[in-house]
This record gives sequence, C-alpha cells and structure tokens, in this order.
Amino acid sequence: MDGQICPTSSKVHTTQAKADAVYSEGNTQLIFVDTPGVVSKSELKQYNLATSFQKDPKTSLQAADIIGVIQDSYNIFARNKINSNILQLLKDLDNEIPMILIFNKVDILKRKDILLHLITILAKSKNSLKFADVFMISALTGDGVDDLRTYLLDSAKPREWYYKRHVYSNQTCEDIIQQTVRAKLLDNLPQEIPYNMQVKLEHFDPSPDDSVSASVSVTCSTKRICGILLKFKGNRLRNIARTAEEELRHAFRTSVKLKINVQSAK
Repeated sequence: MDGQICPTSSKVHTTQAKADAVYSEGNTQLIFVDTPGVVSKSELKQYNLATSFQKDPKTSLQAADIIGVIQDSYNIFARNKINSNILQLLKDLDNEIPMILIFNKVDILKRKDILLHLITILAKSKNSLKFADVFMISALTGDGVDDLRTYLLDSAKPREWYYKRHVYSNQTCEDIIQQTVRAKLLDNLPQEIPYNMQVKLEHFDPSPDDSVSASVSVTCSTKRICGILLKFKGNRLRNIARTAEEELRHAFRTSVKLKINVQSAK
C-alpha cells in the first residue's frame, strides 16, 4: 500500500471495526482485511469495546483465502506465543484456510538467531498451527515486503474484482480521519483514559485543489480528563493534531489541515 489506510497505535484494540485495504496490480487485486483484535468477554468490558470485536474476526475468516498471523518479533513479552484468543479461533478452522506466519519489525531485532528460535517455537513444534509459509518483514523499512506481496499475488484466485482499480479502501474519508485521531489519542495518553473518549468528525471540507480541511471533536468523560489532554499548555493536543495530519497526508496523498476541539461530557 502507498499509504496507511488502517490507523495503528502502540496500545491494544486500536482497530474498532473491520476495514478493507485494497491493492491492485496488473490483473490481480488483493484485499487486506483489518479486523478488531480477538478478545475475551472480560476484555470487552474492561476496554468498553464495541460488539464488532467479537463478530468481525469470525466474519472475515469466512471470506478469507489466506490468513496472515503477524507477530511482533521485537516484543519480548509476546513474541514467543500466539495470543490465546487468536490461537483458539484459528484451531477451530481445522486447517480449512491456508495460514502464513509473518514476523514484523525484524529491522530492529539485533540478534537474528532469535528469529530461527521463534520459527521453531511457533511453526515447527508439535502443537503449533500448520503454516504454509513464514515471512520476515519490516513494515517500516519495506524489507521482505516484496517477497510477501509476490506470494500473495501468486496465490490469488480467479474471480470478479470486488473494487474498482482506483479504490484503495472501503472506508470513507470521514472514517479514516476519526480512526486516525483516535489512534493518536491512544499513543499520547496514559493507561485506559483514551478508550472512554468519543471522537466525532464535525467538519469535512475537500477543496478544489484536492486539499482537505477537517475539524474533529473529542468528548472526555470528565473535566479532569480534559485537563490531562490539554496538559503542558496545549502542547500535547497540538502534537496529536500534528501527527494525525502527517498520517492523513500519507493516507489521502494530499495536503490536510486538521483541528481538534476538546469538550467535557460532564
């Protein structure tokens, strides 16, 4: 993809609903389905998550031709095992859909022998899932991405395209703006505070020169939470708006001006 269509953050549960990212090359179209994380009932309540966290992953699996399991190779706390919720969901498939294992962030992993150890644990042990192939990539630098792309293009099945060639996402511009702001809130605010904030697009104005002007409101549960967001003389909020603007420029491939307004529900 030429731009980041599905916003990400350093915190869990950034993706709230199923979204398609579309890549077309030659006579082949790939559709990458980004789903909310697979969660337990207790996590659903803890993070105030939508019901899409339970239904979207299962719905997506039913339509998938290939399942990619992505592991953060740099995360020493999680890289040695696949999330138990995901593991159970995939074991229930009974090897009906081909699965591939993808190790990301290999560019910052200093000891490459760790990758061989991870492959042994996750792909070659007695109780591991049956992966058709393993890929080592860096989404940041692009290392290994060409090999993964070629594999997916070669694995494509003949059928009618779902999207026209110029389409790169099934999300609206409004959805992408709201989700990008939410992701930046997750990155810049402590603990579980941002999960209870409501993000709403108030104004969206595409100009004749293709540039975009947008205004987003962030509603906090209390005035105290508003104060945390506006801390450091508003520098925290300005930084959130700036980084969101940068990401949106890459996603929309045009100039973006973003304003964020903060208000309290109480």
